[in-house]
Amino acid sequence: TATVTHSLVEGGYTGTGNINADPLFVNPQPASAAPTTLGDYRLQACSPAINIGNNADIPFGITTDLDNNPRIAYTDVDLGAYEQQTNIYKDGNFTTWKGVNTNWHDKVNWCGGFIPSSTVDVTIPSSLSNYPLLSSAGSTKNIILNNGSSVSVAATAQLTINGTYTNNGSVIFNLGTWVMAGNAVGQSFPGAAGSVSDMNNLEINNSNGITMDKSFSITGSLIPTSGNINVNNATIRLRSTATGTASIAAVQPGASISYTGTGKFEIQRYINTGTGTGQHGKSWQFLSAAVSGQSVFQSWQENGLTTPGFGTWITGTGTGFDATTVLPSIKSFNTATNGWTPVVNTGAALYNKLGYMLFVRGDRTVNTYNGTPNTTVMRISGQVHSPSNPPPSVPVAANKFQSFGNPYPSRIEFSKVRALSTGIDDVFYVWDPLIPGNFNLGGWQTISGVTGYIPTVGLPPTGNAASAYYPAGIAAPYIESGSAVFVHGNAAGGNLNFNESCKVAGSRLVNRPGGNIGQQQVKALLSAALYNHAGLIADGNIVVFGRDFSADVNADDAIKIMNDGENFGLSRSGKLLAVESRSVLNTDDTIFYYLSNLRQQTYQLGFAPRNFDNYLNAWLIDRYSNTIQEISMRDSSFYNFSVTADVASTRPDRFIIVFRKKKKNHNNISASQEDRLYGNSMMQHVTMQVYPNPIKDNTIQIYLHGIKQGRYRLMLIDNLERIVQLEMIDHKTNGMLHLIQVNQKTAPGIYRLRLVDTDKEISVASVLIE
Repeated sequence: TATVTHSLVEGGYTGTGNINADPLFVNPQPASAAPTTLGDYRLQACSPAINIGNNADIPFGITTDLDNNPRIAYTDVDLGAYEQQTNIYKDGNFTTWKGVNTNWHDKVNWCGGFIPSSTVDVTIPSSLSNYPLLSSAGSTKNIILNNGSSVSVAATAQLTINGTYTNNGSVIFNLGTWVMAGNAVGQSFPGAAGSVSDMNNLEINNSNGITMDKSFSITGSLIPTSGNINVNNATIRLRSTATGTASIAAVQPGASISYTGTGKFEIQRYINTGTGTGQHGKSWQFLSAAVSGQSVFQSWQENGLTTPGFGTWITGTGTGFDATTVLPSIKSFNTATNGWTPVVNTGAALYNKLGYMLFVRGDRTVNTYNGTPNTTVMRISGQVHSPSNPPPSVPVAANKFQSFGNPYPSRIEFSKVRALSTGIDDVFYVWDPLIPGNFNLGGWQTISGVTGYIPTVGLPPTGNAASAYYPAGIAAPYIESGSAVFVHGNAAGGNLNFNESCKVAGSRLVNRPGGNIGQQQVKALLSAALYNHAGLIADGNIVVFGRDFSADVNADDAIKIMNDGENFGLSRSGKLLAVESRSVLNTDDTIFYYLSNLRQQTYQLGFAPRNFDNYLNAWLIDRYSNTIQEISMRDSSFYNFSVTADVASTRPDRFIIVFRKKKKNHNNISASQEDRLYGNSMMQHVTMQVYPNPIKDNTIQIYLHGIKQGRYRLMLIDNLERIVQLEMIDHKTNGMLHLIQVNQKTAPGIYRLRLVDTDKEISVASVLIE
């Protein structure tokens, strides 16, 4: 007879594995409770009589007892006894992992034959071949993880621990979600003897708090739901890779974060620099530091060490640089000067609420100007912002641009930031390193609420998406962890404010598509893109038509930030725009495009309409080549053009689009025929070339082609349609140069220069007076 937690009844086995005799059954229960068969009393799943014999004593071919019950449950012969299971497993208060296979959800793996729940204590023992893997939701009350064991959680699964957690040397492999819940006091994670191999999502929902007592990495999200998270002499790394960046979710009202000793977070930002598919070369990155505690040198310069896979080579003039260069590779925006201020000492604190523009060549091993770029991770360690340590506000001056860095190690939603803030337009500007520009170093994306946060550079739905980070036609309302952006102050100005409600789930290298947010609020959009000679989109803009918009330049329009490379914007009322809002589309409406920094090469314009009614035709007019092309209101359209040594081919106002009522059988008409049909929209094929443009030194140089000799009026018109200057010119020959001296009292801005013969306008050009 053997009794541990079970009642075992003698059956003739003496410990040598003799199973020839059929055990005598002695019923330990009253007759009324007696089982109907002896098989009801065979050895139970976690019996101490299992697996304790010597297989050498088993006669050949004997595998069962006289009741045909198997005598070997696992590897060694079991005790020859009948057994009555007591309530210790039967009532489901606790269970032990047996490890028949790895499936947590298979009851054969658990003592007592049941799967644990939130009221069941669980022990994962040492020295087993199979350890549990959760493929869906599972839970326990208290859990003990013994030395040498492990627990794995699949990407679609979750393990919730509602009581105490004790780790005596187990390894955690969590690709899903691990929840520390309940209210147990004095809990630590992962435990002094425990370790974490993988940790995707970790939720802390223990009202009495959890101490993080050992360093480990998180690839998903740390979720502070309830209780204090005390980072105690440990480093919690929020990893960033090509597939995602870890984050700290919104700290809920009942949760908090504190630090003991050297406790800190390490915040990472992956930069996909390189020469492979989907990567970009050396480029500028607009970055933020979401924690305080280190200098530029300690963090992004890796303390001066050549650390493969981390940091970058930072150059400039001053103290602490890897090399001295005239032009800085790290700088921040200065609102007072409306320009960039170089960092002059990398020993200064990295944290800057305005963010940094940083030139990334690759990791610290790329230390020459012609070194091959590779991927790198920028990292900084310190304390994160939380409700007890909120991020500071950022002042925004009236009608001025202002940069700011995302203050959290988490994606934030711009509309939520704006709802907390004052004095800013519903638009933000992000630096996209995948926009080529003249130097393949990146360009600006304008993301406006008026367009439903669709980025301006890209041509949906069938055109070239300029950037994998900002797919064409897909809303991009988020600011990623580690990113900085620009905003624009309205006429009053105000402050950017932040709190935990700004945070949203998810991550991407720069941005993740967010769906067609806000599309129901607009009537029609016309996206336009400028392609360079290699077929890459260099810049773009969007015109939005809707009943809620007006012809005035106001908060519904997005002022354009100019690229160092090519620019393709919109001109209206003396302003350059990236997004232009207009009322519903009408006959004779005209879009005035603006081009600058074009090189001598071939280009292509692309146009993509969305939600247009089909009662108007759109005509693209090239005022340099005197050609016209219909732009489809149903599908993408493209127009090829060249920039040559003729300076007039670079005129900023070279292209306009005019909307006219549909005419039958006009699909293949010539330019001269179109002039007769649509009158002044073709300006009678008169070319008025203005050089240079923008106007410098108050002198306008005008070349006229295609008009007869005679006397003409030249009017300078402001955005209120007022004639601010009137000149009479005598034109004698084609290509004749006319010099017009602009009144020195004329304010800087964009004007229309109108050429009039008697009462008929025969040509018009946009000019920018600086």
